[in-house]
Amino acid sequence: MKSIYELIEENLDDNGLLDSSFSLPENKEQDIRFIDGAVDGISLYHMAYAGIKDEELNDLADIIKAASDGNIKRADDILSGFLSVRGMIGIIDDFREYITEHADEFDPVNIFQYAVHLVLESPDKECVKAGLTLLSLFDLPDELQEVVRTIGISDEFTLFSLICMFEWDEPQKEIFSLAKRVHGWGRIHAVEYLSADTDEVKRWLLFHGVENSIMPEYSAYTCYEKAGVADLLRRKSLTQEEVHAILNIIGALLSEGPVEGIAAVKDPGRTLLSVVRHAHAAEPLKIEDYDVIEKILAWTSENPDADNDEIRKTAGKIVNYPDLRQMPKRSELVKALID
Repeated sequence: MKSIYELIEENLDDNGLLDSSFSLPENKEQDIRFIDGAVDGISLYHMAYAGIKDEELNDLADIIKAASDGNIKRADDILSGFLSVRGMIGIIDDFREYITEHADEFDPVNIFQYAVHLVLESPDKECVKAGLTLLSLFDLPDELQEVVRTIGISDEFTLFSLICMFEWDEPQKEIFSLAKRVHGWGRIHAVEYLSADTDEVKRWLLFHGVENSIMPEYSAYTCYEKAGVADLLRRKSLTQEEVHAILNIIGALLSEGPVEGIAAVKDPGRTLLSVVRHAHAAEPLKIEDYDVIEKILAWTSENPDADNDEIRKTAGKIVNYPDLRQMPKRSELVKALID
């Protein structure tokens, strides 16, 4: 059986990317098949963790003791059973803390070698994640840093590669590079880890931060904050491209999805008024931009606010744009405003 790392490496294209159709094999037969990274992503955003239990700490101690003794088979057997009951996503910190607190009890060389074994040789997704978690505790040579970069291109492991990268000499450079190479749950995690400390990163977050294959809502508020959308809206004018990017973010915020939405924005009514004013000035818009204007109109109906009349007035000018009459399948709300 091929290792997870081998499967990923052999499926990279000439640009070092995985095809959107690529999917890792399941560890076991399941009635429901999840896309790569979904189980961990859903767990992070929709579930709470009570922390590791005492009996699980005993298992963890046995795993690390076996690895420290160089007994790889025993460590693999215990780890595989341990992670078949619960995945790594909920115990990353516990895993790292236990090893750090008991570092003087273990052989670091054998622990390191065991981590490398898991990442390069294991066919089990959760065991690979355990290996990456262990590697995050060590200074890695260049060849192993490249392994972490490669395996992180799979959305299943991006988060765990990010944890490793966060300990490197230029973590933000590494995280930014990986963010541009993943498009599913991996991009959602990378956007969270990115620090918007350069104009290049801010612009990328503005134009591409919510572009993921899962749901833009997961990254919308993060991108709104990190890309400095509030500051952009205070400008006298914006380019059509900037307006389109802002509308993408605002549209996701208005969905009030699984994470913070427009309600988390300071003075959302005033913010949306600035948005529609810039949108009106930037016409003609893209057809999907008019869908966001429609969402803004719906928001004013659901959220009484002092700026609502002005928002509706400006939005009404936008939806009355002559070319809009030629666009197919507008909602009843927009049709009513036009007619």
